[in-house]
Amino acid sequence: MIARDELLKTLIVEGQSQLRNYTTADDKNKVLLRDLIVQGLIKLFETEVVVAVRAKDVRLAEAVLKEATDKYIAIMKKEANLDVSKVKVTLNKVTDGMLPDSKGGGVVLHAKQGKIVCDNTLDTRLDQIYYDLKPTVRKMLFPTP
Repeated sequence: MIARDELLKTLIVEGQSQLRNYTTADDKNKVLLRDLIVQGLIKLFETEVVVAVRAKDVRLAEAVLKEATDKYIAIMKKEANLDVSKVKVTLNKVTDGMLPDSKGGGVVLHAKQGKIVCDNTLDTRLDQIYYDLKPTVRKMLFPTP
C-alpha cells in the first residue's frame, strides 16, 4: 500500500515537472493563460476582478488580458444571453500579489477585495485531478486479480 502511494506521488511530481516545461514556451503559455483567465471569469461571474500571475508571466498576461475579457463577454452573451460588458479585469503588477515562481503557472483571480478567490493554477488543477482520479489511476496501475 505504501509503495502504491509512493508511485502515485511520483506520477504527480512528474506531472508538475512536465507542466513547468510546458509553461516555458511563450506561444503555448499565452493561449493557456488566456483560457485560464476566461474560465476563472466564468466561475467568478463578478464585475471587478484582479488577476495574479507569476512575475515571469506578467508580460504574457498583459498581452492576453483584453482578449480574455472579450472572449468572456462573448461566451456569456452567446451561452447565457447576459451582458457582462461592464466587467473590469485588471492585472496585479504588485510584487507581493504575484504568484511565486515555484508555482507551475496559471492564474489566481480575486474579486470583492480578495474575499472571493478562484485558484486556476496548474498546480491546483493537477492536485484536483489527482484527487478525483486517484481510484481510477490505482485500478489502472494495480489491477486486482
